[in-house]
Amino acid sequence: MPSWHSTAGFPAILVTGLEFAIAATFAGVTAHALVASYKQPTMDNLAKAALAIMSTISFAGVAHLWPWYVVWTLALAALVPTWWLSRFVIGVAILVPFTLAFWWVDRLFDHKEWAAVGLYVGALLWVAVTRPASEAADTMAGKSFSHPSI
Repeated sequence: MPSWHSTAGFPAILVTGLEFAIAATFAGVTAHALVASYKQPTMDNLAKAALAIMSTISFAGVAHLWPWYVVWTLALAALVPTWWLSRFVIGVAILVPFTLAFWWVDRLFDHKEWAAVGLYVGALLWVAVTRPASEAADTMAGKSFSHPSI
């Protein structure tokens, strides 16, 4: 039986292009994080690189993201909580259990790609809503979160 990619026509090409763009974006973020951790090997940069690698594997390399896969990236996201990718992972972790309905409800089963779109759009909204007010100052200082002076 042919896959839905070969029988769907133009929408399949669009989805394939979108999948490629998403994978390329995650690969670019990972490359940037790895270069930053090589140039300046701080704990924040190393945590960001580890999170970027795991996010690329989870969100671009795995064919289907089961909710328990997010636990692997969630632990790394907790290390750099104000970085945009960490907030994205947290947003995915909040929303991913709701995508199970697309696997278990017969009427939704053929529309699983919309669950993924909703999940990632919701996670991007979470990134925007949870942006810290002092993020610009922290980014300029090269820190992912502020430490109080002792």
